Amino acid sequence: MKLRKKLIVKGVVQGVGLRSYCVDIAKVFEIEKGYVDNFPDGTVIIILEGAISQINSFIEKVKNFSGVQKIEVLDYEQEINSKDHYYKFD
Repeated sequence: MKLRKKLIVKGVVQGVGLRSYCVDIAKVFEIEKGYVDNFPDGTVIIILEGAISQINSFIEKVKNFSGVQKIEVLDYEQEINSKDHYYKFD
């Protein structure tokens, strides 16, 4: 089953390599669609499209990212059986 998930990551999460880490682990888990971006309020937004098991594995890796001292909030919104919104993950 295909899933689209939006992760909202808060804490000391900018300037620590989280975006490039997300791109790398997206490749490992074969998540080919979505993006990761910093926002002015200090949050990082990650959009993922793919299989549920791959997305769940991705989320576990983000939770344990060693470059972040503390992720204060890892929240998400999801949509089951979503249509393709992106062409690749970047």
